[in-house]
Amino acid sequence: MDDVDQTSRIEVEPSLPAGEKIPVLTILQGKPIGLTLQIENDQTIIGRGAKADLVLKDHLSSRQHAQITRSSREDCSCLYYLKDLGSTNGTLLNGRAIVSSQLLSDGDKIKIGGHLLKFSLLDQLELDALLKLHRNAKAAARLRAVAVLCSVFNLGRC
Repeated sequence: MDDVDQTSRIEVEPSLPAGEKIPVLTILQGKPIGLTLQIENDQTIIGRGAKADLVLKDHLSSRQHAQITRSSREDCSCLYYLKDLGSTNGTLLNGRAIVSSQLLSDGDKIKIGGHLLKFSLLDQLELDALLKLHRNAKAAARLRAVAVLCSVFNLGRC
């Protein structure tokens, strides 16, 4: 029998405990695509204004467009609510305009101007992997930009 045909045996470690879920927003459409922001405050403002917690470079969003509010429960878990802050163009949750504060669930999609955000509840392992992917994508983009500049200016190998 050939070594290629054999399966290696490993000891399987028990899976990680579920642990605490960490709320995050990830930009699915708009810039910077793939950016993931951990929601750490009791209130998180989203908009194009400099004072927003998540600043969207988007002329279709208001300065203070929407807000995510954390509400703690007696069992120490948290609920998260999305509210439009009287924006010009409104806020959509899963394709529907919101008119009052709405409870967020894992996987919900939030449309603000030209941006589509995903609300997720991740464990630490998932969050670390997502952040690493974003960092690697940014590094790869920088390398591509350097290669383009080198070829445009005939700098040879940079």
